[in-house]
Amino acid sequence: MPHLNEWLQFRPFIESKTLKKNGYFLQEGKICESIAFVNSGELIYFKFLKNGKESTADFAFKSQWVTDNRYVKMLREYPDVSQNVPLYHIANYLGIAPKSLSRILKEIFTRK
Repeated sequence: MPHLNEWLQFRPFIESKTLKKNGYFLQEGKICESIAFVNSGELIYFKFLKNGKESTADFAFKSQWVTDNRYVKMLREYPDVSQNVPLYHIANYLGIAPKSLSRILKEIFTRK
């Protein structure tokens, strides 16, 4: 978790939003231009199948960065993915803009 001073540097760029229960952070077919931090509750990643049923793909829980969480899971499962697959494909898989993925990567590697 970032230190308070780090948060204060980003404060001018942070916008707090509250999702209603069963609300959407991002809908299928849209490009994600932001990242989210789960302050409370949880987020469920799902998509609608051709038969109209939902397919749950992932979860994000309290105190997790949404796309950061999915990217880290993907790296655990496929450690060489970033060496073998162009970043714009990875961003597309995660449902985010390549620019957002670059910010996430910088955050992940800064933590190490």
